[in-house]
Amino acid sequence: MSERPDPGPWAAPGRGPDAAGPPAPPPGSVPQPGSVPPPGSPWAASPPPARPGPPAPGAPLPHARPAGPPYAPYEQPPAPFAVDEADRARVFAHAGYTSAGLHNDGTAVAAMIVGVAGILVPGLCLVAIALGHLARRRLQHSYAGGGGLAVTGIALGYVGLALWLAVLVGYLVVRQYA
Repeated sequence: MSERPDPGPWAAPGRGPDAAGPPAPPPGSVPQPGSVPPPGSPWAASPPPARPGPPAPGAPLPHARPAGPPYAPYEQPPAPFAVDEADRARVFAHAGYTSAGLHNDGTAVAAMIVGVAGILVPGLCLVAIALGHLARRRLQHSYAGGGGLAVTGIALGYVGLALWLAVLVGYLVVRQYA
């Protein structure tokens, strides 16, 4: 039988020639089912952890909610896709969250351009009004910019409509009495 060499100062704690206790099991050995490992072996059952006793009388339970104002029972959560300037700023304000920049919605830009043209060309003001309302609806559900452009397109559309209606009424009145 060969003797093991002395590991010296690199021996694991509790292992070595001067360690007290039962010898370590050979590596790779596993106790057989139904056998009882000897006391002190690594497979011996350890005692269960100690359970805490009951809390002192009057002390709060460890799982109880701390005292404070009750929850608001009828508070409505925010709509899942509601977007406003505060939400947009909060989303893009955190470190690490960068974007290519807010872009304007194309429908809002078109509404403003057609609104300007609607003052000069009859009938385009109705298209500007429709595009402006469509853009405002689309902007409620996105982080794109252009809300001011959509409102400008709507306003120019209504101004152009009023202007062209006034021109039409004026023409009909002048024609009636001429």
